[in-house]
Amino acid sequence: VIQCTKQGLTVTKVPISFREAGQVFDLVARDVGKIQNERMEEFVAHLQQVFMVSKQESLGDRILATPGIPELVRERTILYVEKAGGR
Repeated sequence: VIQCTKQGLTVTKVPISFREAGQVFDLVARDVGKIQNERMEEFVAHLQQVFMVSKQESLGDRILATPGIPELVRERTILYVEKAGGR
């Protein structure tokens, strides 16, 4: 604590307890989340190339219209596309 008076400045040390960042934040989960987002964006970009999405048709519409994709895979893929901001 710093106090300013007419006589001058006085500094008083006040102990502060704190925990390391690794104890407060889940840094591993943050890093894993970043990696997952990067992979999701790469996946969506790859899908856009594979499906050759046009401006008139969204990637989600193209995935929905593609036969032979199991429903669970289709739903999860569309979820990834939406999260990554793909059209």
